[in-house]
Amino acid sequence: MLLIHILAATTSILFTTYTAFFPSFNKIRIAYFLTLPTYISGFMLALSKGIPFGKICLSGLAYTFGILTLLIFTKRKLSPAKFTN
Repeated sequence: MLLIHILAATTSILFTTYTAFFPSFNKIRIAYFLTLPTYISGFMLALSKGIPFGKICLSGLAYTFGILTLLIFTKRKLSPAKFTN
């Protein structure tokens, strides 16, 4: 289960980083979708190992912050320029 969780998180992080450098709206949707296996496997891992949820929340927040930061950066690259008069 740990290996699945590590692979899911690594895949999600690598794909989101790739999306930040080569952005498209479809890749952003896929990046959002790829975070789900990480959350699900992390939850299952926590239940099976009896890990305190406080520790999991800190790790999950760090992961979520990193992914969301990259996706916000990517969305801004794709948004049209706004001109002010």
